Amino acid sequence: MSNVVISKKDTKTAKDLIEQIRSLSFKLMDEGGNPKYDLKVWKMFLAFVDFWESSEAELLETEVFLYSDTLKVAGTCDLVCKINGELWVIDLKTSNHLQTTYDLQTAIYARCFEECYDQKVDRVGVLWLKSRSRGADKTGKKLKCSKSPNLFMKKELI
Repeated sequence: MSNVVISKKDTKTAKDLIEQIRSLSFKLMDEGGNPKYDLKVWKMFLAFVDFWESSEAELLETEVFLYSDTLKVAGTCDLVCKINGELWVIDLKTSNHLQTTYDLQTAIYARCFEECYDQKVDRVGVLWLKSRSRGADKTGKKLKCSKSPNLFMKKELI
């Protein structure tokens, strides 16, 4: 049996990690030691974390109230960020299936954002937190980002 050498640095890092996990566990569990959130919520949260880490997005805004005097509409966009230097407007979805109306919704959010902030939106996307597949959809009009398999994006803005 070989001896395993653990450096003081590794020990400190491991202790810090264990402390962070313990602290987080207490925040996410109730007094009886039960998770505060349903397993479905955890899975969707982990899908979001996977997207966030793989896309290397830069957060600009969350829960942005948008309106358009031109279109006579208003709504709340879930996420505005930069990915690879491009300005994205992203809507989070937790439904079992993607609806065609989501394309229209994100396109309207993009127009509203441009009107409110006078900034050009480069891309819109739907981050489907229940997605289990990867690749292009059956129509070929929507793509999943290769780095972020749950993010559907339009090839061009409407």
